[in-house]
Amino acid sequence: MNNDRSSSTGPGAKSAGPQCSVRIEARLALPHPILGQRAIAAMAGPGVSMQWRRVFNVLAVAIVCWPLAANPGTELPDLGNTAATVISASEERQLGQEFMRDARGKLQFVEDPELLAYVNALGQKMVANSDAATRDFQFFLIQDPNLNAFAVPGGYISVYTGLILASATESELAAVVAHEIAHISQNHMARMLESGKRMSLPAAAAMIGAILLGGQVGAAAIATTNAALLEKQLSYSRGFESEADAIGIRTLAESGFDPLAMPAFFKEMERRTRIYDSVVPEILRTHPLSPNRIAESEARARQYPSPPPIENRAYYQAKAKIRALFSDRPRDAVRIFAENLARHNYADESAERFGYATALLRTSQYEEALQQVELLLQAAPRDPSFRLLKGQIIANNGQFLQALQWLAAATSEHPDYGPLAQYYADLLVRTGNAAQAKPLIRNRLKQEPNNPQLWEIRARAAGETGETYVAHQSMGEYYYLLGEIEQALAQFETAREHTGDSFYASASIDARIEEIRAENRDKKSRN
Repeated sequence: MNNDRSSSTGPGAKSAGPQCSVRIEARLALPHPILGQRAIAAMAGPGVSMQWRRVFNVLAVAIVCWPLAANPGTELPDLGNTAATVISASEERQLGQEFMRDARGKLQFVEDPELLAYVNALGQKMVANSDAATRDFQFFLIQDPNLNAFAVPGGYISVYTGLILASATESELAAVVAHEIAHISQNHMARMLESGKRMSLPAAAAMIGAILLGGQVGAAAIATTNAALLEKQLSYSRGFESEADAIGIRTLAESGFDPLAMPAFFKEMERRTRIYDSVVPEILRTHPLSPNRIAESEARARQYPSPPPIENRAYYQAKAKIRALFSDRPRDAVRIFAENLARHNYADESAERFGYATALLRTSQYEEALQQVELLLQAAPRDPSFRLLKGQIIANNGQFLQALQWLAAATSEHPDYGPLAQYYADLLVRTGNAAQAKPLIRNRLKQEPNNPQLWEIRARAAGETGETYVAHQSMGEYYYLLGEIEQALAQFETAREHTGDSFYASASIDARIEEIRAENRDKKSRN
């Protein structure tokens, strides 16, 4: 069995393929709801001053990138007990929501429901064993080959596909997630803001620039400010990293993962920095890991017992699916999967075969894909991910009735497997069975109210069944979650025109419009 780090479809790959589960091809001509061009385009594709809230918006990104600061100190600074009063939990949540909506316009978020379900399941497992077990967290996946992850206020944590591929074990991936959760649980945002209030705004802005930009630009920023004061602030950042390492290792151990995975991943990143400097992510070049940080994390990790190795097929399956969906050379990916299976070059055979079938599906080789998924089902006939994959293959091959029957049975047996219900509901709408899809969509939205794809499916289902108000209202929520505020407001305005004599519907839409406008005004006042 070979280490996954040697895979030739590793984090350097860029995608030219779909972001989400492979959908029915364009050759399937089905009617769209009457939502106008916006909907069709969507289906294709008083505690803090204004000054300091502006600083906080940028600071939120600066202090939580992985790994952020070099040479963390072993002693953490005493910031007192007032930091938590600088910004409230609700304000953090609002700022985080705004950031994530804006980020959707700048980063390529993965929409595949299975990959998102895996990342969220791993994240929630870590949260349950952290100092923030009672707080709300949401996890995202970004299609990007770099080794990176970040957290923003309110418990929003994003992981890059490149980082997942670079991890050799689930414990290594969990180590990064635990580190990011620790930034949130230890209130590093509020504590950094509290320390920053002792500085002038220009000095704080320069500090943030130094952290974000690093290198010569960061050095220039340092030169224009009080160097001693700036160094103190940067040492807080190093202290936060050290604290996040320590708290993260504890969370890792209490979640049943190997605590030594954190220093192991540090060592791997250091190796990449040393040997592959030309392709190493920018964040590792501007903020290199230090021997002290690695040594400290290893010493901390050795204080905990190492559990027996965890063989989580979902981890290997997620890695295989990322390789299959996001390789910039889909047919090469098919070949590599086939070669790996023939040579027994894999960490988990079923996961590799799952990736192979997914790659075959992506390249429209339906018969071969079906053969591979049938082999998977022979070994695990009730596995919901294998059953979903078979349904996708059948549907993409044009056998819609058979696909619907297969997915109906699978969904009935696995009602809580969100990815299966979402794909089945989408297929129902696309094949003219929107009324049948509505209960599925309603149930999933109760579980995942922040899933934009579910709102888009609901919009199409409502449009197909003549519920124009619901269709536009759903598209409004879809655009809102994507950060496209003007489009969201336009859809809500149109929805209001179709409320008829329903006072409740009209009042609900008016309240939602005012809520979004108030958020937008508040955001603009901070920028």
